[in-house]
Amino acid sequence: MFLKRIKHFIESRRFFLTLVLYFVSFLTPVLIVGIMAYNNTTQVVRQEFERKVQQNLSNAADTIDEYLISSHSVAIAFLGDDMVKKYFVPDQVADIEQKSERWRLSKVLERYQNITSNYIDSIFAYFPGDSLVYLPTGGIDQSIFFQRVQIYESYDMDFWMDLDLEKTVQEYPADVLTNYAGLNSRIVCPWVRISNINGYTAVVVINISMEQIGKMLDNISVIDSTQYLVMGKSGEIVWNTTEITEKDGKWEELTGLFESSEENITGFHYIKINGQKYLVSKAVSSQFSWQLYSLVPLEGVNNFTSGIPKITLIVCLVLTAGGIILALFFSKRIYSPIKSTVDTLKGQEDEFICYQDEKGKNELGLLRLGVDRLVESQVRYKNQMNQYGKEYLESAFRLLLSGANLVKKDMLNQIMIQKMGFQEPNFMVCCICFKFHSNYYKELTEFQRQNVAEKLRTILVSLFEEEIKCYVMEPRQNIYTCLLNCQEKSQIGEESKVFCRMEDVLRYDKQYFDVVVGMGGLSYGIDGIRDSYHQAITEVQNSQAGVFFQVHCYRAVSIPSSFQLLLESQKKMMNSLKSGNCEQLQAIVDDLLDQSVKAGIPYEYYRYLYHQIMMVGVTFLSEQGKYLSDLTMADEAEQVLFEMKIPENPEVSRRLLKSFFHEVMELCANATPPKSATLILVQEVQDYVKDHFDQQLGLEQIADQIGVSVKYVSRAFKQRTGKNLTEYINEMRIAKAKELLINTEYKIGEIAAFVGIDNRTTFLRIFKKYEGISPVEFRSIRRTNHSVIKLEASQKAPEKDEDNAIEASILYQE
Repeated sequence: MFLKRIKHFIESRRFFLTLVLYFVSFLTPVLIVGIMAYNNTTQVVRQEFERKVQQNLSNAADTIDEYLISSHSVAIAFLGDDMVKKYFVPDQVADIEQKSERWRLSKVLERYQNITSNYIDSIFAYFPGDSLVYLPTGGIDQSIFFQRVQIYESYDMDFWMDLDLEKTVQEYPADVLTNYAGLNSRIVCPWVRISNINGYTAVVVINISMEQIGKMLDNISVIDSTQYLVMGKSGEIVWNTTEITEKDGKWEELTGLFESSEENITGFHYIKINGQKYLVSKAVSSQFSWQLYSLVPLEGVNNFTSGIPKITLIVCLVLTAGGIILALFFSKRIYSPIKSTVDTLKGQEDEFICYQDEKGKNELGLLRLGVDRLVESQVRYKNQMNQYGKEYLESAFRLLLSGANLVKKDMLNQIMIQKMGFQEPNFMVCCICFKFHSNYYKELTEFQRQNVAEKLRTILVSLFEEEIKCYVMEPRQNIYTCLLNCQEKSQIGEESKVFCRMEDVLRYDKQYFDVVVGMGGLSYGIDGIRDSYHQAITEVQNSQAGVFFQVHCYRAVSIPSSFQLLLESQKKMMNSLKSGNCEQLQAIVDDLLDQSVKAGIPYEYYRYLYHQIMMVGVTFLSEQGKYLSDLTMADEAEQVLFEMKIPENPEVSRRLLKSFFHEVMELCANATPPKSATLILVQEVQDYVKDHFDQQLGLEQIADQIGVSVKYVSRAFKQRTGKNLTEYINEMRIAKAKELLINTEYKIGEIAAFVGIDNRTTFLRIFKKYEGISPVEFRSIRRTNHSVIKLEASQKAPEKDEDNAIEASILYQE
């Protein structure tokens, strides 16, 4: 019984179980990839960890080299200092002046110690056998210094007095240094520089702070428990945080790990100390051969490198478990509506599903069968709706062309887009009139004439649709009206290929009819279709008799560009509208119309220019959120804009235009101007200044170029930027002048001319006003600072000249 229930459940839920298996199967690659990613990630993270440890240790070795090089540079710089050469002599031979100025030596030492305070513990200089030692704090007796001030655990006073003076540079093993009877104990590595100065052998001792080097090593540690051992050039330990000592057997084992081959010197090895295993890496400084060893506990390495792989594996397992849960959830969500839909289709009286086909099909198969039936029903419904749509479209166009006003224009526009594929908002009407001869009615029966009419419509559709989207109807007998969806009027003209092919096709039946084609003007929107239709009909009625095929286009002559409204004039008009300056706007319009009249342009061109001038007002209304219909003289304006009907009397036409703009300004007077209006004006001013700051600029010139009054541009710029336009021009010129002063060798007068200030005195006065100093002083200061930065940067490069590096550091401190 239990097995039967399971079998029944599987058979009744086959589609559900199939969905679950499909979803779960997608999770198998996730699990496999997770295991592979765990192994690969572990290896990659381990390699990246070792690379980072080795890289950090190598960087530390390079840093130590830089410290040691800088220490040598400090000693060389001190001995080469002019002040030192003048006053640094043994106390026994020093004259009165040298003794009185000896305090300057301490200042020089203090300066160099400050420069290198991050890695040098202390610095002092003396003459062997002399009575004094020179410190940054002043001169002190040698016996007091070595016995009380700086006490080395391994180096007593006799050691410093008996140095080998033949060796210029000497390095000694690290030692414990204390001050004043054992206070302030620290580990230092003494570096000695011996040189002859003023005929006497001088010694400069620099104590390198090993604690600072230890802090540097701690900062580069990938793991906090990393231990370090540092050996100096002589092979003795100078810093050690490990448990290994020179007397320990592990010392020989550690140093022997990297002596097997050259290529293993920077590799990784393992060493066991007190039962704990360490990962050992080594780096050698290239200049002074200091050896650095890092010992990382293997336990810490494993914890560091296994974290990310473990997380990866856990995430994959969690994703797999979550995927199974989501598989059940989404399978249920997908299955439930399908099962419900199938049950609904079964309950329909319409025979969507043939029950004899149910056997052997799961829910998905039954759904597919039901959908096929629904698609068939939808096709039938769509065909019926298309028929209704065509009938409505034909009726709507007949009403529109007859002069009636359409109420549901949105519906008509939607049908034109969806059913006819019209995408452009511009339309043009083409009327094709067939003037049938008497033999057409004598030789053809009524039934044949109906077939001819239908075929003529099909021919016209096929001819136009090769070039442009169209709709053809026959609102009047023997006159076919083609509604063309145009982007521009030039798409269809008298010489169009459409009319050439039309003439070739219809020529075979020229004994039955003559053909007259009338093209209306380009119109915008549904309301303009009527005007284009009337224009086309007019052209048809004005045709010549007795000609087989003729084409007449409304306003076929194109407007030359020389008689069009230029962009500059449009900007000036728009700025006048925005500023509310009616007098300035009227002056601009009168000037444009006067120029056209003086040029003697034809009335057609004058009408086109008039139309463009009025379109500027329409654009301004749109920006202000107003509409043409808000005007009381909307009808007169629409006649100009959409029908090109302009009074032929110049005085009447000008009064009309003046009234139009006056009403536009009154309508927008109480409206809040757009926030971007003055911003656009200010941006135009700034762009113009940026492009012409090197020329003579004046407020009148800028205002004339932008097309507004001087008062308006000055006020708008002040409101937007908080500064006068003259100040802005001067600031831009001074900014450019500063660039030229820093980066070029031009003279001051040349730079003044480059930035648009011809008078050198004026340039000097303006520059000092904004910068507080003269151009010469500015150039000197900026170039000096630039040189200091370059010299200071060169101190860090080993291949640079050491004296230059120290000089840069000194200059930077001063």
